[in-house]
Parts: sequence; C-alpha cells; structure tokens
Amino acid sequence: MSSITNVHIEAIVTPGVAGWDPSTNLKLETVDNPLPHGTLGATGRATQISGPAEFGLTVLLQPYDPSSLAGFDLLSARFFKWDEKSNSLQKVWNSGVNPGSRFIWAKISAPGVYIPVSLPEDPLLREALFRMASERSMAYSNSAGEMKRITLASLDHFLTLPEKDLAEVRDHLARTDAAAEPRRGRSAHVVAPPLPGNASLAEFRDRIKQLDPPPGGLAEESLFHTLTNPEIVHGTAGLHLPLRGPIPVRFPCRFISQDWWMYHHDQSHSGTASGCSGITSTTVANMTALASIPLDGCVITIPCIVQGNIYVGTVNNSKGTGTLYNIDLATGGINGSYVVADTDMSSQSYTGIGGSPAVVGGNIYFTSFGGFVYCVHSASMTLVWSTDLNTRPRTRTSRFLTPKPTPGVLLWW
Repeated sequence: MSSITNVHIEAIVTPGVAGWDPSTNLKLETVDNPLPHGTLGATGRATQISGPAEFGLTVLLQPYDPSSLAGFDLLSARFFKWDEKSNSLQKVWNSGVNPGSRFIWAKISAPGVYIPVSLPEDPLLREALFRMASERSMAYSNSAGEMKRITLASLDHFLTLPEKDLAEVRDHLARTDAAAEPRRGRSAHVVAPPLPGNASLAEFRDRIKQLDPPPGGLAEESLFHTLTNPEIVHGTAGLHLPLRGPIPVRFPCRFISQDWWMYHHDQSHSGTASGCSGITSTTVANMTALASIPLDGCVITIPCIVQGNIYVGTVNNSKGTGTLYNIDLATGGINGSYVVADTDMSSQSYTGIGGSPAVVGGNIYFTSFGGFVYCVHSASMTLVWSTDLNTRPRTRTSRFLTPKPTPGVLLWW
C-alpha cells in the first residue's frame, strides 16, 4: 500500500486565535500511522505535533492530491487523534474537508498524533462498514476476540467471494448508487470505484486479514455519525440485488430483498429471513403490537410479505368460503381482497384458503380446501385464472393437516 504513504504532503498549522503563533511554538513531524491495522480508511501518513500540554486554538491543515487517493470518499474525511492509553483513534469532531482548496482541517489545542481517515467510495465496502458499526454497537462484549469476529464477519464477502462474482456485485452497485460519481471502464459502462488506495483485491484481502480492531472498532465506523444524509445515517436506503442462483456468502442486509414471498421465505423453504432487521436477542423483549386488523375469518396459514404488502388468506368467512387479503405493511390498511368461490369443506370442517400464498411476477398463487389453484393479480386483486385439481367423482377428503384456528385477527410487530 505504498501508494498511500508516498503521496503524503506536509501538514501546516495556522493560528486560531489572535496573539498565538503555532509555527514558532509547535513542532510538526510526519510519522507512520500508529495504528496501521486499526483502520482501512487512513488517507495518508500521520502528523505528530509536539509542544505544550495545552496551547492556543490552532488549525491543522493537511493538503491532499485527489488523483493520488483513489478509492477514498474524501468529502467524508476527518482528523483522528491517537489515544495512546486506549491504543485507538479518536475522532476530532471539529474537523472537516475544504474540497475547493484541497485540504483536510482540524481545530486542535493539544499535542499528539493526528491522522486523516475517510470512508471508502466503494458502495459494497461502505455498506459492510455500516453493518459492522451497527453490530458492534449491540455487541455483548468489547473483547479483542469479539471485535475481530464482528469485523471479519462484516467483510467476509471480500475474503471469500470469487473475484469475478465480487466484481459483478460491485459494478452493479456502482450503477445503482445514485449518489456516486459514475466511473467508466474501457467499454464505457459504469464500473465500481477502486478499493482504498487503489489496492488490488489480493492486496485488500491481506489488509483485511491483518486488521486488529481496537475496542471501539475501526476508526472510520464513527464517520457515519458525521454524515448528513439520513438514509445513510439511519440505514433506510433501499438497494436490492437481483442475484442469480444461490448466494455463497452473506451480503450486507440492505442490498438484499426483504421479501418473504412464499411459505418459509423461499423456494428452498429455508425459513431464514433476508434483509435488515432490528430484532436481536437484546431487543426482542421490547417488541410491541404495531397494528391489529380484523379479518372475515380465521387465519391458519403463514402470510407472505412482498414489497411492503402482506398477503394472507382466511377460512370459514361469512360467505362460507375464504378471502385473500392484500394489506399495507406500514399502515395496516387493506389494499384489496379476493373471495374464493368454492365451498368444499375439508375433514377438519374448513372452507377457504388452506395454503400459504406465493407472490411471483406480480401475481399471487394459492390453493383452497375445495381443491382449486388460484392466480390473482396482486395490484388489482382480480382473478387471472383458476384450476380445479379434483378428480371425478369429487371427494371431500382433505390431506391438509392444520392447526387449531386462531381468531380472525392478524397481528404483527
């Protein structure tokens, strides 16, 4: 990573108050990063400032050359001060970037080692750091082992995903990241920005393996509290990857669809939810009811959730059949419904919808106790087609094994 250390431009200091001359009272020296394995975002070498234990307000200026710092989001850069006691980098809150004059600045009044750190440009790496910071804030321990586990787990896709697949994902995210400045490859299509320091994937993997995060985590994790974009700070930005085939590693949650589109989530019936969730062993006890929606019958199947809508069916409704509902997840309002026509009853005395719906391509597919398969358009809740699977003579023996019905109320948290 010599491309980072060789482009360092000497820092300078200017007075922040009248009557104080830092150039004659302070000594500046360029030094190596005292915590080289505690960050992936160091944009250059550190500056050591020696002088009185406390001095007048001083502005530290670190010029930079944008062309030599590929892969860094320089607008996010801030100064950090090395805390020798905790062996960590502490953010100097009163610091920032002047892109017009091309320098990073900090207001300081104490000696120490100062180093500029920024977030990466690469959206996949940036998301991994966001997830890392979120998980670390809920960690049960700040032991070195737990800190390392969280770090490596969050960056696992950079270590294990085949290079070709990783490049495809990073390029895809570069095309869908509206906030990023487009970077075009030789074929003129948008490609991912370089990794920090213009490192190759092999070099970057070596850096990840050598990481030794301090108790508070990597320095750049705290930069998410500096950004003003609420979608980044609060994690509400919604990007989804249309990935083909099985996912060999766990991608950052906000890049994966949160839909639970069929019984037990997916066609493999894994029962494992995808996407972001704030439910953990420490937060589950705080769950409260968000909405209570009266339905026209009992619910004996598992609902599915697609693009912010809940799809669930009832049995034994007021018409002696069942109803499929489309319910808005955020408001609890009923967007529409479809009443099945057949009234055949199972051996458990149920009529209506006996199978969890599946939503694919804008249509809802489900079965009834009458032996029918239905396809209903999800937006209009109108019938597309239905098929009778009964043989003649029709039998009324059901093979469905169903639990005791619950009251006709749908609850979620």
